[in-house]
Amino acid sequence: MIDPNKVCLGCMRETAGEEICPYCGFSLKNYEAERNIRILPAATILNGKYLVGKVIGDGGFGITYLALDLNLQVPVAIKEYFPVGLASRDTADGKNETLSLLSGDKERFYKMGLHSFSEEAQSLAKFREVSGVVSVNDFFYENGTAYLVMEYIQGKSLKKYMKECNGTLPEAKVLEIMRPILDALAQIHKQGIIHRDISPENIMLSDSGEVLLIDFGAARTATGAETKSLTVLLKHGYAPVEQYQTKGKQGPWTDIYAVCATMYRMLSGILPDEAVERMVQDNLVPLEKLNRNGDGILVSHHVSAAIQKGLAVRPENRYQNVEKLITDLYGKGDYDNAANSRIDTYQIDVERNDGSGELETYEVEVEKTANLFHSKKFWMVVLVAAIGGIILLGTQMLNDYDAFIEKNHMIAENSETEEESQESGDEEEPIFTPTSTPTPIPTPSPTPIPEPEARLVSLADAVLSSIPLEVVNAEATSVIRQDGVDNSPMQIFDGIESTSWQEGVDGPGIGEKVYAQFDNSYYIEYLTFRLGNWKTNDYYTGNNRPKTLRITLGNDATGTEQIFDVDFPDGKELFCVEINPGIRCSYIEIEIRDIYAGAKWDDTAIADIGFYGAELLDLD
Repeated sequence: MIDPNKVCLGCMRETAGEEICPYCGFSLKNYEAERNIRILPAATILNGKYLVGKVIGDGGFGITYLALDLNLQVPVAIKEYFPVGLASRDTADGKNETLSLLSGDKERFYKMGLHSFSEEAQSLAKFREVSGVVSVNDFFYENGTAYLVMEYIQGKSLKKYMKECNGTLPEAKVLEIMRPILDALAQIHKQGIIHRDISPENIMLSDSGEVLLIDFGAARTATGAETKSLTVLLKHGYAPVEQYQTKGKQGPWTDIYAVCATMYRMLSGILPDEAVERMVQDNLVPLEKLNRNGDGILVSHHVSAAIQKGLAVRPENRYQNVEKLITDLYGKGDYDNAANSRIDTYQIDVERNDGSGELETYEVEVEKTANLFHSKKFWMVVLVAAIGGIILLGTQMLNDYDAFIEKNHMIAENSETEEESQESGDEEEPIFTPTSTPTPIPTPSPTPIPEPEARLVSLADAVLSSIPLEVVNAEATSVIRQDGVDNSPMQIFDGIESTSWQEGVDGPGIGEKVYAQFDNSYYIEYLTFRLGNWKTNDYYTGNNRPKTLRITLGNDATGTEQIFDVDFPDGKELFCVEINPGIRCSYIEIEIRDIYAGAKWDDTAIADIGFYGAELLDLD
């Protein structure tokens, strides 16, 4: 029986009570000194039987702890539902472990998310027998929130493994790692569940050699509609375009995009551009072309083509089920990595026998062995192709001979006709004489619609007509975490100048974005901006202020977007941007392109954005 007082809370191994763990080097004293006050203190007991250890994961919606099941005496992973921006907790005194909910709609959103968290447990419980999926052991409510107990995987994430391998892996290794994930997804999708958050961070490689898919926090039934109220932090580069859209239809093709983005990253070391950017200009280079550029990437044609199809921007152009992706990656036979054998499909073109001259394509499956020239099927393909080539060559020679005879016959006839014409003195008649000159049909010239422009104007020049616009969903690529302060993107749209969104990456936040979905379509003519942190003058001068913003106004109904880069002067004032002519839109995206540096901190903030124009109803 393990003594809870002599357990290292960094690895859950029994020690002699040393301050520094002899196995993993964990120091409880140092950990508690640096622990965020929103995180449960180490040695907390949950549900009367789980000893909480160090944090092993901390995301926008939850905290994952290493823990010890005191009854079974085995380490487990416990995920606590804790959405940033909807709840808070101060455990500085070591006693207050219950979450405090923020008031208003945020409490309602919290409860909605708590229900989704319980659905995650139910989703995982369905897959206990599925190889490649982390197992769920328990679920319970405590401290005003809920906890999900899962098996603890001793190993490393695919992200860490890739880093140790200098960022790229050979094709055979990629196919070996991803096969169990693809097989697991095939079974998950049959249950009507999609994961929605596949990336190298959520794929674990255990010390025992297993490959497991973890973190089903974003998993949901594939109903085709997104939750409109809760902020969702997407992994850009891995998330397909439908996850950016409030009404984007999601399904197996959503996970397929993320899987193929992960494989693209594994093979090339390059993360695909964000899906929404690829809608405007798709710069994704096929993996096999990267090979030709001398980058040392060796990817076969069929793997490159399969991944490229899985990364199609439009959902309908991707694979619609994982089974087809598996077939195109590994062939219809079992993939044997050790022998490097699989079934390859070859295409040959044979001319139709109906005299049309058109080619018909046939597929022939050939087993790829260690020595392809030992394959009977391979030589059958060569033989069929050779016979087809001989037939085509013979047909072409006969056609050329007939054409040669006909051409000489025509030349002889023309020569005789010319001689007769010269002898009779008759002038040569034209072969065709038009009876009248046709009158060209005029092509109507449509009145050009001017491209919208965005420019700064003074408030005195603007005629602002307020819109009862409601932002129902706001997302950000990053949010800075500050105890007791809500810096989420919804703060930009609350009409309160003292609140703000602040990005949370290292550095000035160039490239960080906010996306906001409206409750309807609106005709936008003016946008107003309060840039920076307006809580106090000290915060305003201390933090970065945006200098250049990229503004994207889009319409879900038409699938169109207008993109503008706007430069702002540096000053604590209300700026007005005129959109001329106005644009009908249902969402907005703001990207930081350049900044004015703050005097104290390297965080960039936006306090408020206002919308003016006219509301459009029932036009879809």
